[in-house]
Amino acid sequence: MSRATFEINLKDAGIRLLPKLNEFIQSRKTTESFLVTIEQIARWAGLTRRNGRIDDNQAYHMMQLAQCPVSKTRKYGMRCWDAREAMQALARWTGSWAWVMD
Repeated sequence: MSRATFEINLKDAGIRLLPKLNEFIQSRKTTESFLVTIEQIARWAGLTRRNGRIDDNQAYHMMQLAQCPVSKTRKYGMRCWDAREAMQALARWTGSWAWVMD
């Protein structure tokens, strides 16, 4: 697979991820954590390997392309992102401007 095709596939995954992130944010109370793990991101975006296991490498690469900063804290030993920041970065990166909130 060429690099351009790979990045297009990651953008498609980012677009699939946006509604799930929005649902996650809406379900949180203000006192609850907005951190999402790399496993949650990969699962919600549909990034899986041929054997059916989630592909966290692709998820991490997608978040890097979207220029979303990784959270300083880890959850269950996994990298995490703030769902609100992730949603904004992914919306800008994919060009899904309807999801961008100011």
